[in-house]
Amino acid sequence: MWEQLLPVVLGFALTTVAGGLIARRLQDRSWERQNEARLREQAVQHAGDVCRSVSGLLDRRRYRMQRLLWAIRDDDGSDRAREALTARLQAYDDVLVEWNDQLNSGLAVVETYFGPSLRSRLGETVYPAYRSVGALLETALLAHERGGPAPPGATVAEVQSALDTLDALAYDITSDLTVRIRDEQVGRWASGAGPPPRRPRPPGRASRRRRR
Repeated sequence: MWEQLLPVVLGFALTTVAGGLIARRLQDRSWERQNEARLREQAVQHAGDVCRSVSGLLDRRRYRMQRLLWAIRDDDGSDRAREALTARLQAYDDVLVEWNDQLNSGLAVVETYFGPSLRSRLGETVYPAYRSVGALLETALLAHERGGPAPPGATVAEVQSALDTLDALAYDITSDLTVRIRDEQVGRWASGAGPPPRRPRPPGRASRRRRR
């Protein structure tokens, strides 16, 4: 009788063990998929925060430069015009402090969530363009304060033209960041994702001559 029961017992035991292993494996795979989905959702949320922070700072600096240029253009020497110029100059100074405070950290988080290609565009194309236009604006302001003509390239019309080029740069990189978020190509899933470089070369801090 035992000889007859032994195959049944062994078959039951093997089936139980194998079934348990299969069930455990299925459970593990289900947990892995859920965890992967959760991590990806978190990466998308964080990437959205990064996108809003970067694009918002680009827009703020661009608009503060525009308002300062308008104040230079409209300054007729009256108290009201001078007060407007002073206020807008202060607003521009404030956004420069914010810009410099986030300079390297902004590049790092863009690379972390969007990959090295967008980090390179931001640090090697967008930031230098803003710095270049900012230098033209400061040259125009200095010439205005001295009461002389602006040097070539720094007239109000020329600075306005340079400012207009920033709109396309800001729009394009914000659009690309947004597309990456939409397609969930962020964080570990970003194209070319990997650890950021140890010591990225800083693109240079924005500066402005302080009024005396």
